[in-house]
Amino acid sequence: KSNQNHIELLNKLWSSLRPNIQRNSDHDPLNSIVSISWSDIGFQGKDPSTDFRGMGMLGLHQLVYFSETKPEVAKSILDTSNDPKRYFPFAATGIN
Repeated sequence: KSNQNHIELLNKLWSSLRPNIQRNSDHDPLNSIVSISWSDIGFQGKDPSTDFRGMGMLGLHQLVYFSETKPEVAKSILDTSNDPKRYFPFAATGIN
C-alpha cells in the first residue's frame, strides 16, 4: 500500500502544514502512515494513501511542493478549510 518514499513525502507534508505538532499514531509516526490525525489536514481516513487513487504520487508531490514553497499560504488555506462554515477537505481537494 505504501513505500518508504511515500511515507517520507507524507511526513514532509505533515511537517510543513503542522510544524511542531506530532501526529497521533498507534505506531511509530515516522515509519507508519496510519493515524487519525490525517483528517486534521484534510485526508478522508486514517490511511492517507487511499486518497491518492486517481493522482497517485503526482498529487502528493504537488501538495508537498505547495506546502514547502508557500507555507504561509498553504497554512492559511488549511485554516480556512477547517472553518465550520466553509469546511472542505484540504488534502483531498488539493489532490483532485
